[in-house]
Amino acid sequence: MLIRFLDFVLSLLALMVLFPLLLMIALWNVMTGEHQIFYRQSRIGRAGRPFEILKFATMLKDSPNMAGAGFVEANDARLLPLGAFLRKTKVNELPQLLNVLRGDMSLVGFRPLAQASYDTAVGIGGVFTYKVQPGITSPASIVLRNEEEILANVSACERQHFYDTKILPTKVAMDRWWKDNRSVYNYLAVICLTAMALFVPLHLLPLKLLADLPSTSLGQEVGVKGDV
Repeated sequence: MLIRFLDFVLSLLALMVLFPLLLMIALWNVMTGEHQIFYRQSRIGRAGRPFEILKFATMLKDSPNMAGAGFVEANDARLLPLGAFLRKTKVNELPQLLNVLRGDMSLVGFRPLAQASYDTAVGIGGVFTYKVQPGITSPASIVLRNEEEILANVSACERQHFYDTKILPTKVAMDRWWKDNRSVYNYLAVICLTAMALFVPLHLLPLKLLADLPSTSLGQEVGVKGDV
């Protein structure tokens, strides 16, 4: 109940403080691309329940049916003018503060997955891993915040396999950690680390604040420099 109270208060405060920025992005999206402010997609939430996640639109409406569907690269032709910036800075995720107010999400929790990825994740970590609320941020979001760059270093024909066998199991391990270690302390620590991660490379983040958090060497495996 305390985490839900913090979710409501902090997300409401964030929306009030960030309103000028959110308004500017909304107006920019209206005036460019396809005049689409938000992107809505069905995702799987707590205990397998679907809900509609909200993000700022960063890609063309028909992008799922265009070449490269499923994975996005920095210079992807499907990106809208602000798309690459919004995705890199994670600003496109800010409308999910409304999902938090509605109770669909928490500020901290597993990142909600599409149905196919959720089914694979449950096969790896079990359904009990996902008995908590999904979140805007998570330990996996911090450690794998350059996920798109990691996947860009993998050949197109191998990306889905790499995601299913390398990235998703890493996420599941961290999601399980959150399920087993969910507390107000870890909730606040993840929020602080998420804010720091916008400016500090991963290897300089004090991840030891999250005791026994599973580690990853994905960055070294695919040659991504510095952060992961």
